[in-house]
Amino acid sequence: GTAVLIYINANNKKCFDTASMQQGTFEFQGTVMGADYAYLNTDPYINDDANSFNKFDRNIFIEQNAMTLKSKSGAIGDARITGTASQKQYDALFAKKSAVINKLKPLLTTKDSIRTLLKDGSINAQEADRRINELQKSMAPIYSSITKMDLSYINEHPNEYLSLLLLQLAIGNISDGKVDSLYAQLADTVKNSSLGYSFIQHYSRYKTAMGKDFPFDNIQLYKAAPPFTIYKSPVDSITLAQFEGSVVLLEFWELSCFPCLQANPQFENLRKKYSDTEFKIIAVSYTANQDLSKLQSYIKKNQLFK
Repeated sequence: GTAVLIYINANNKKCFDTASMQQGTFEFQGTVMGADYAYLNTDPYINDDANSFNKFDRNIFIEQNAMTLKSKSGAIGDARITGTASQKQYDALFAKKSAVINKLKPLLTTKDSIRTLLKDGSINAQEADRRINELQKSMAPIYSSITKMDLSYINEHPNEYLSLLLLQLAIGNISDGKVDSLYAQLADTVKNSSLGYSFIQHYSRYKTAMGKDFPFDNIQLYKAAPPFTIYKSPVDSITLAQFEGSVVLLEFWELSCFPCLQANPQFENLRKKYSDTEFKIIAVSYTANQDLSKLQSYIKKNQLFK
């Protein structure tokens, strides 16, 4: 077999390192400044089963030490990791939060089942929306409690790499001012690590994206829309010019986007209502080849076609 280690390098590029597994053992060698955070997978041919993911993959801290992972079952999901203080701190914090996190699990399972019912056409978008809103009311205080525990940890442990990871995960959920304030409290050794570099890159991309004006953000009423080209295949495409004189609604969606699934029936109703006019809807879905059958099934069951 093969073990795969995925991480972001100094050039902000996603890297995939591999190591051959011999009789259940493998070895990676490399250099890291202070500490970093990576994703380890011991089954590159893993399927989408949640239990398989828990068994064969894991996020781990990497530090400037000889690290070992040992598992009696052969599953790295429950492996004992030594040689990294940050991983030990992470596992201890996760155990402390487990009682709260466990409250989320049945709610998340219910949420997934609602999405499945909507995909299958067993319930309509309005009913799915009602059920999800009820779930969100129950989930909000749990998420709030988890966030408070993480922020408290950051305040109390400014010298730990784990605090920087928790802060990165909090970006977008707390104000930028709060992020800046907590970052300023962290030790220089934490900031100047490989993980610290990744944090700066991530935070910079986030702030750029949130403050950037994209072409479609600047569309004005009665003004020409920016041109676009949509490739259905390497040799087949759609351009805005083909719809000159029409009113075009451009939607980007995918099966994993719950708000998209809620909106699609409404878009279909609009299309039917104005089918005799120059109103056109172009729905663009990013779908991997292995999921095309699921997409086709969803479209058929929900009658999203002419």
